[in-house]
Amino acid sequence: MYLEGALGRALHWRLVEVGPLGPLTLARETPSRPAAPLPKSVRKPARKRHPVRKRVAEPQQRRRRQVTGLPATGFARVGGMDDLKSEIRRIVEIVYVRQEEAHRYGVVRNGILLYGPPGCGKTFFAQAMAEEFGLHLLRVPLESAISKYAGGAPDAIQRLFHEARSRTPCLLFFDEFDAIAHKREDGPTLDMQQMVDALLQQLDSHRETPGLLIVAATNRFEDLDPAVVREGRFDYKVRIDNPDFDARLAILRTLISGRPHVRQLRTAELAKDLEDFSSARIRSIVDEAALAAMEAGHPIRSEHLRAAYRANVTASRYGGVKLGWDDLILPADAKRKLQLIKKVIENPQVVRELGIAPPSGILLSGPPGAGKTTIARVLASETDASFFTVTAADIFSKWLGESEQRVKELFARARTRVPAIIFIDEIDAVAERRGEGDSGADRAKDAVVNMFLAEMDGLDSSTRVFVIGATNRPELLDEAFLRPGRLGERIEILLPDFMGRKAMLELFSKKMRLAPSVDLELLAAQTEGATGALLKGLCTLAGRNALVRELDACGVAPEVSEVGPAVTQEDFEKAYRELSSHDARPRQIGFKPPEESALRASP
Repeated sequence: MYLEGALGRALHWRLVEVGPLGPLTLARETPSRPAAPLPKSVRKPARKRHPVRKRVAEPQQRRRRQVTGLPATGFARVGGMDDLKSEIRRIVEIVYVRQEEAHRYGVVRNGILLYGPPGCGKTFFAQAMAEEFGLHLLRVPLESAISKYAGGAPDAIQRLFHEARSRTPCLLFFDEFDAIAHKREDGPTLDMQQMVDALLQQLDSHRETPGLLIVAATNRFEDLDPAVVREGRFDYKVRIDNPDFDARLAILRTLISGRPHVRQLRTAELAKDLEDFSSARIRSIVDEAALAAMEAGHPIRSEHLRAAYRANVTASRYGGVKLGWDDLILPADAKRKLQLIKKVIENPQVVRELGIAPPSGILLSGPPGAGKTTIARVLASETDASFFTVTAADIFSKWLGESEQRVKELFARARTRVPAIIFIDEIDAVAERRGEGDSGADRAKDAVVNMFLAEMDGLDSSTRVFVIGATNRPELLDEAFLRPGRLGERIEILLPDFMGRKAMLELFSKKMRLAPSVDLELLAAQTEGATGALLKGLCTLAGRNALVRELDACGVAPEVSEVGPAVTQEDFEKAYRELSSHDARPRQIGFKPPEESALRASP
């Protein structure tokens, strides 16, 4: 195909800038031999003008080439993504190669919108597209370009399009498109409204400009003005997800190829482990490996890459105290359900192969202190997942639209750190039944519920983002949350029975030195109706009381035994009295006051 021949190598590019989302700018080098002629459908028949190659000053080119030695990009460098590359080839063929034929048929197409999560490679792909088809790349630096013309946004937009027209064949690329094409109904400034209006006018005026392809990229598709992205302005909407295995392998090899490295690198093995990693995150790993190699005075080795990978994973995963199944005292059926959820989070493919649609969330219900938060943390710890915990205070804002934006940003962050668990504590405060009132506050709450539902509907087993909601008032939840595919799986966490309380007391006191007089079975029998949190508080206070008693007896800290003081029955009784004076819950359970209990009579 001609697009993959001379036209695809008409220009030579080098990567010259790198930002947090990956490659940002490509500078074109002067070819060492004349570029192949463009097809007639791309050439401008009556005018051969503005030799673009001479516009870039040689000194600037030399400075840019010295920044890095990475090789040129192109579709050959974009491993995998075969369906995406085929679709782009088809689009460019319509816009350029078969332009005259399309015109005869009345087919007018232009405008490609690339959207997807941050760091997935949208900018890189646009740059590779320009090189692949021999197009001059004009990347719009939005902030700097628009600020130059403060108060004159329409003029700034017009100049950008005229510049692109003067450089055809040209790919005009708008990165972070939402910054310039934001929804007008969201109440932007007058300058922003004028900017969007000017953008609409220029898109319409240059839609049929020969040799001009308009491409935009965003990770906030929902924030774009519908008038800007409708058909007739952006005819093609292409989603770019995180790279597949072939793409990850190609990215690794491309990033490493320009740096000192040993020949035998286990990049294929690493690429397999980097599933669900964004392009930007892969680059971060290679950069860390290169830094470690440089400091050691060695070329990059597999152990450098593996260490950088482990450090990256550790930094993004659950960072709390390591918890395991032994830290959960639950009925067997509840623990089995949670272990099944663990398998779904770790390997959703196994569940899909059984013909079962994996759940995207669960609801934990039960009284306060029953251990719902601990369960969520154990799941995060056991699955080595990123853990995002939020409450209503983290979501709601007094500013219009900001609450919904916080929900979107929460899910966006989770998608970049998969596998991920989003834990919504007291979910009834953010997922309350809709339509209960008509005030402004009620409508704002309904909008937040709608945003949560929309984001959860966007989750599937391939997303590897799991939502856990916790509540002690499930009757307040909007029923839409409890449908299959959202929080359809409900696990009720009941108060522990006698054996559960005994196991909890043993767990919470296992690091204590208990006096022979302490009878945990008797304590379990006397605490009917107690939650796990209350039992943990009881043991903690009892241990503290033993330490204070020992210090008072010795007078100075160094005299205390290295193994710690023994916790006695009296320490537990004092702990109960302290809990009773600060918390009404002990009086609501079956724990009898110490003077009325049989605790004193225990041997």
